[in-house]
Amino acid sequence: MPLTAAAAESAGEQADSVAYSQLVRWISLCSKASGSGPKVSREPMMYPWMSAFIAFVAKELASAAAAGESSEETLKLVSFGKFDFVADDSDDYRRVDIGLVLSAGNTSSFTDAAPAYKDAVMLVELKRYLTEQAKAYMQLVLYTRNLFGTQPNRRFAWGLTVCGTTVRACLLVHDKVLSSEAMDVSTSDGRRVFVKLLTNWSMCESWRLGYDPTIRFDAGLKHWEIDVCDSETQMPRTYVCENILCNANSTFGRHTRCFVAHEKTAGPVSASNQDSSMVLIKDSWAQATGPDSDVVHDEVAYLREIRDALADNNTLDGMYSRLEAGGV
Repeated sequence: MPLTAAAAESAGEQADSVAYSQLVRWISLCSKASGSGPKVSREPMMYPWMSAFIAFVAKELASAAAAGESSEETLKLVSFGKFDFVADDSDDYRRVDIGLVLSAGNTSSFTDAAPAYKDAVMLVELKRYLTEQAKAYMQLVLYTRNLFGTQPNRRFAWGLTVCGTTVRACLLVHDKVLSSEAMDVSTSDGRRVFVKLLTNWSMCESWRLGYDPTIRFDAGLKHWEIDVCDSETQMPRTYVCENILCNANSTFGRHTRCFVAHEKTAGPVSASNQDSSMVLIKDSWAQATGPDSDVVHDEVAYLREIRDALADNNTLDGMYSRLEAGGV
């Protein structure tokens, strides 16, 4: 990928005046090499330094794309314009240091949109000292639950911790948190690796960022659409979400979500037949295996048994769920 390599190499040592001055302040005040140790009196001093570094990489990518160095679609990973924010779309009123979003089009170094968890690609937790790494991990895990809670198509999430000049990328999945090796931005090698990471995040497919391609938001019609593939027929069906009954409001766990939906049709759905076509979609219904590895507790299989047993009996309609489609 020529653009990735070119952007990473050029961004390693070159910067515009604003980004360069912010980087110098970041390194000089946070690096242990400064003599007496970190001189950052308050954590918020670090927010614009981190944001400026990310913005510089975004500008370099935008410039390379405009020059025709890559035919691939390139989005920019930039920060919300407001730091230390409380998002309005959650019941969690703890303050997040920095939120990152993907932006296309203009070359602004940040987005003017009000910070919202539903728009954030990942969150960034900053601390002044390397000794606060464990606390940074803990807070990142706590805040990231809001991404799962407000984004119905989230399967996993990335995040960043910054302790002094040490940056670590974190991958948060439903049962663990994985952390990268340290990227020390006070060294050219550390900056090079960090720039490569930001570049790859800007150019990769959405599923690599944690988004499920079978659940997507139609911005024009302002609704969620869900693709369901039945394991018996292998035929995909698309449903339009009417309401979200249950969201995955946790960082760890099964991340079960429940939607009320109707099947998408070629034409408009009339009020007379919409209610009769309503279904309940339970998503991310993880299989549970017993002590014997050969025994799989498959709820979809159980629902098929119920459906087949009641195929010729309508006296129990409304008492038992009737499976329309399902599978892993």
